[in-house]
Amino acid sequence: MRILAIAAAAAVLAGVAGAQAPQPIARHYVLAAVQRYLQHPLAAGAAAGVSYYAPLTTVAGDPELVIAGARPDLRRGGVDLECRATRDAGLPAFTIWLPQAAGWPTSAARSAQAAAPVLISPGHLAELDIHQGTMALVTQVRPLQPARRGERVRALSLATHAVVEVEAIGENQVQIADH
Repeated sequence: MRILAIAAAAAVLAGVAGAQAPQPIARHYVLAAVQRYLQHPLAAGAAAGVSYYAPLTTVAGDPELVIAGARPDLRRGGVDLECRATRDAGLPAFTIWLPQAAGWPTSAARSAQAAAPVLISPGHLAELDIHQGTMALVTQVRPLQPARRGERVRALSLATHAVVEVEAIGENQVQIADH
């Protein structure tokens, strides 16, 4: 009985405040944004290969997604598209992965990679940012290979002398690579 009263009170408060319950972004909105960015329809059957993990939106209907940029995903062989919602200011940017077969020209992926500046140079010190909950730690590493934004390389930790896999996030800045 008490649980029902709490649920009813929450529903009334949400209705009074006019708040829309958080909900997933519909896949067809994401695919439409990708097609607008590519300026042509996705290759046949490629829509099934498009993957993303988007935060929940509080906008009812189309959040008006736009692709803010693209970079080659060297690890998986496709392209990462940075997506933002113009109608939901509280929605953080998220990444859409587009497989090579989806219609992204191979030459465009290569030229995007070649145009990206090298942010990490071997032998030069880089800052490793480590975030865990409310704790943040910054230490120095010595990268063993050059890297552009988003590329993974091995680096030697000056604090522990261990070799770690890191991802380039800025000029002489890296973070622990997700596995």
